[in-house]
Amino acid sequence: MLDSVIGPGPPRLAALHGFTQRGAMFADLAAVLDIGVLAPDLPGHGAAPVVHDWPSTVDQVVERLEPAGRLPLMGYSQGGRVALGVAAARPDLVRHLVLVSTSPGIPDDADRATRRARDSKLAAHIERVGTERFVAEWVSLTMFQGMERRDDDWRERDLELRRTNGAVGLAAALRSYGTGVMPYLMDDLANLDCPVTVVVGSDDEPYRERSFDMARAASATLHVVGGAGHALVAEAPYELANIVREVL
Repeated sequence: MLDSVIGPGPPRLAALHGFTQRGAMFADLAAVLDIGVLAPDLPGHGAAPVVHDWPSTVDQVVERLEPAGRLPLMGYSQGGRVALGVAAARPDLVRHLVLVSTSPGIPDDADRATRRARDSKLAAHIERVGTERFVAEWVSLTMFQGMERRDDDWRERDLELRRTNGAVGLAAALRSYGTGVMPYLMDDLANLDCPVTVVVGSDDEPYRERSFDMARAASATLHVVGGAGHALVAEAPYELANIVREVL
């Protein structure tokens, strides 16, 4: 029996969440679409076991997705990078890849090492201050300011969901499959056989150019959601739902 299914009926879509979040972040999307969404927690989040490297990350997610068979797979931010890794490793599981507010990794080895060192420091900080304080710091970053358009009740539910993660697990997620650790996957993206859709917010400056590059590499359908930032799933659930309907 499948676990981690949000919404009514058997899953018609699989979705991978962002850093500090959980599969339940897709509840709004499942409700708008009125479908079942298979949304497992990524390694180190919720009750999902900690892993120690990129291949183990992909393997753990594949294990969670396999029972559902071949579905469209959507990934947001960190989950988008993992979704791309899954599609490259197990194309038989992915009918259509939807990449939201994400990237294929870092192409330059030196830049990747710099990011790895930065993430290592951040992981140590998470372990030192704990989940509650870190989550408050994380959602206050400029890239997430678009979530302020949601009402107070929604934002509190979002914080409560993030706080259910453990500091050790979040730190391990950075160390084992952060952007500084994962391989650069642009060539893998370009070689995928399945259709690809790339979605980015018009105000998500750090990811906008990367999204254009991914769309070109994969001959993908590109959607730029006007007025949305990095937290696109939260900021524009109806616009995203319309894009996913085209995929379904």
